[in-house]
Amino acid sequence: MADVEVERRPDGVTVITMNRPERLNAIDLGLVTGLRDALDGVRRDPAARVVILTGAGGAFCAGADLKSDSFTADSFEPGRGELGRLYESQEVVTGVAIALNELRQPVIAAIDGVAVGGGFGYALACDLRVASDRARFGAVFTNIGLSNLDVAVSYFLPRVVGAGRALELMLTARVIDAPTAREMGVVNDVVPPGRLLDRALELAAEITARSAFGVWMTKSGFWANVDAPSLRHAVDREYRTQALGSLHGDMHEAIEAFRAGRAPAWKPL
Repeated sequence: MADVEVERRPDGVTVITMNRPERLNAIDLGLVTGLRDALDGVRRDPAARVVILTGAGGAFCAGADLKSDSFTADSFEPGRGELGRLYESQEVVTGVAIALNELRQPVIAAIDGVAVGGGFGYALACDLRVASDRARFGAVFTNIGLSNLDVAVSYFLPRVVGAGRALELMLTARVIDAPTAREMGVVNDVVPPGRLLDRALELAAEITARSAFGVWMTKSGFWANVDAPSLRHAVDREYRTQALGSLHGDMHEAIEAFRAGRAPAWKPL
């Protein structure tokens, strides 16, 4: 049984499932490798418009698998010392969060059960988050004697909920339920467990109905402008994006489709 399963649907949605249900989909080297390979495959697939990341067996991801010994000395470059191995293991695990954010396609996290520690980081690295009403979230690294600056949580959480609430969650290591996560803005919607994937697919369908070029530019430009050093930097990016869009052809197709009373036929990227 693969640690990560990939379903490429005909509607342009790729569903990636973390598949270690016996360990609540906790992170080990096999899961990280599977996720990295799956995301590389999506990046090369021109038919993939949206990704849904979810977990099997009623859990999203319980963070690092503390019972696993998959990150052994043999997993790293020969000659690495203990500090080097620890640092490289951080890069490997967090690299999945970076890949999720940098993926051209929007990523929707469909979260059932626990999303804590590194699992919380992976959820936050997705662009949208839908949760079941039994989902739970938390930055809990301080419970094992580490800081809560891990797996990109310190980057994404303040940008999702604001600095004050992010620091509260990170300092207290509080685990919050789905309604609280919805109220704080951690997730976009909360549904019963049986509706979770359907709700994620509904969101995906709203996205795939739009221009692939426009969606790509919106995601990449949004994350760039979140970190823009000034208003001028942000609007300059907007100007360039809209100029490119005007030349790409989808805008003219949309206008012609509107005049003809039909749906636009978007160009592939």
